[in-house]
Amino acid sequence: MSTSDTKRELLDHLDKATREMALSSVQDFSTARIAADINVSRNLASQYLNELVREGLAVKVNSHPVLYFHKRGLERYLQAKLGEAEYPSMAALLGSVDMMPQHDFEKAIGSTLSLSSCIAQLKSAVEYPPVGLPVLLVGETGTGKSMLARLTYEFGIARKVLPSAARFVRVDCSRYGEDEQALRGDLPNLVESAAGGVLFFDDIAQLTAGGRDALVGLASRMGAADRAKRDTAAPLRLLFSASASAGDPRIRQFARAIPVVVALPALEDRTAEERTALVQHFLRVEGRRVSADVSISRGALRALVNASFEDNIDGLRTCIINCCAGAYLSDDEDRLVIRAYNLPASVLAPSSLKDDDDQLVSCDKSPASQRSTPRSQQYFEGISAVWGSLRAGRISFGEFLSEATSRVRSYQDYLNFENAGGDVRAVSYEQVLVPIFDEVGTAHDVDLSRMSARLFALALTGQLWGGDALPSWRAEHDAEFQELLSTLSLHLRQTATVVDQIVAATRTALGVDPDALAKTLLFLDLNSAVSASRGRDHVGIILCHGYSTATSIADAANRILRAHIYDAIDMTYDQQVSDVIAPLRRLVERYAYCSQVTLLVDMGSLTDAVDALPA
Repeated sequence: MSTSDTKRELLDHLDKATREMALSSVQDFSTARIAADINVSRNLASQYLNELVREGLAVKVNSHPVLYFHKRGLERYLQAKLGEAEYPSMAALLGSVDMMPQHDFEKAIGSTLSLSSCIAQLKSAVEYPPVGLPVLLVGETGTGKSMLARLTYEFGIARKVLPSAARFVRVDCSRYGEDEQALRGDLPNLVESAAGGVLFFDDIAQLTAGGRDALVGLASRMGAADRAKRDTAAPLRLLFSASASAGDPRIRQFARAIPVVVALPALEDRTAEERTALVQHFLRVEGRRVSADVSISRGALRALVNASFEDNIDGLRTCIINCCAGAYLSDDEDRLVIRAYNLPASVLAPSSLKDDDDQLVSCDKSPASQRSTPRSQQYFEGISAVWGSLRAGRISFGEFLSEATSRVRSYQDYLNFENAGGDVRAVSYEQVLVPIFDEVGTAHDVDLSRMSARLFALALTGQLWGGDALPSWRAEHDAEFQELLSTLSLHLRQTATVVDQIVAATRTALGVDPDALAKTLLFLDLNSAVSASRGRDHVGIILCHGYSTATSIADAANRILRAHIYDAIDMTYDQQVSDVIAPLRRLVERYAYCSQVTLLVDMGSLTDAVDALPA
């Protein structure tokens, strides 16, 4: 065999092996193993392998032993582009494409977003002293109950609350159905087989009421037994699941008997960021399976992200497999491209057309790959860029304010004219916010429109649920927008007062503390209205004794004047002047932008309150 034939055989072997590789068996790619596989000397194999690395056809990992992979095959396996020909270790190679090993709950997409509260409950249940607590996982079919049960076991092993020899045992409750006695008879063996680990009863709704009672009895017995031997043996953790809500008549009594009930969100209730990540994850899985680069059109991606599936995540996975199967027949073997026509009619029909629907989005994980940046994020990045110019001294504050406000107006136009439909949560938030905006606007003689309330509602929706603005981006830039807010408040004190009152009222009404980005959008939007209004140059404060006396006087005066001029502080007859100094100072600070403050009191002793106010 000629030199070129041997080298070609080695490259073909490396390609095939890399396509079929598993990260757990990378030692199979050592020089010695490759030489043995194609029956050549180790020295000759090493020579050819290093030549392939220099030619850009292979990747070298300088570990012990040194490893070689087919470059394109490895990129398809990792679903990422590799920027180097050599790496000092496998950890360095995997880290370069964001594929470092993940542990227990880190593996769950959305672990820091919509699943965060679920995971917090599971962690607490596993570690709760002295022996943990039983858990019931509820949620629609395909929401990830079995996956979270498995990750709970891995978390217990990692935290050493479960013994190293512990096992995860899943029990399919549909096996027993009406056979309650078979279940009761198998329970001792099931407990023993878990070896102090996790015993997971999947879909208890399939059991009879008597079967579920048997499981409640098991939980009670295990808890009592474990408490008795807590100092000598690791306890068994019990997990149960039901494809139903906790209020379902079939499991209502069972749910009441289990101390921790974890409700998993349906796919449509997950954030847009999570749904996008799930779509791209399943596409990468299929790309790895067929050893092909995967990309998807923006239109198809948006349709899949917004689609509803009866089986939730399982339904999404099945849909993507079918789409990939159809695309595989029509594309070349090295590329898998999903376009809108590959989608089933039920997914495609509800979607609306966008100008960039035909553009392709790569699904690989390499940093240099083209990502689909949400439109909202583009507007936010524009505000961030203008703020950067102000900080660098390239523009004045007035220029910054004009440009940043223009970006907010463009964002509003996008929301109103290009992002039709809206989020139902945003609609409900808007209904709560409109009266708040009306009340605060009236108090400051500023005309606050419903459009401003809508913008703030959408900003809160993005903060809480992902929406079109990625939560991770918001968190990363939070400190930057906090600094921007401080600068705005320093220059625009009246607008700052209006914003602070709306934020405080929102916190009371919705129980949410708006983040820096949401407050920045609100500030830039409202400032135009505040500037356009004549505002309040004077404020009157009525301070007198009696139940609601000051409030009644202020309300009557404001009605007569048809403007909000007076604010009030009520005092009981047993209060001292010192008792009202703090609220009086807060009120004066609120209207610090006014040129004159008039204090009206009902008796001479209250005039001493003036001495406690700032000059």
